Amino acid sequence: MRWLGGAMLEIEAAGLRILTDPCLGEGAEAFVMGDPNEMFDLSKGPNVKPHARLTPFPGLGARTV
Repeated sequence: MRWLGGAMLEIEAAGLRILTDPCLGEGAEAFVMGDPNEMFDLSKGPNVKPHARLTPFPGLGARTV
């Protein structure tokens, strides 16, 4: 398992490579999701808002994925 930045993980097992939640955006609004540290009312759901990518996107090519 490898963290690629933001909400993206690369998981490799048994010869299969999977990207989870591939938020490929850049800048201050790279991806939209609820704040995992914020409490919320279950009847209303999380407060969904844009989040910045905190690390540079490493880029993906056919050989790296």
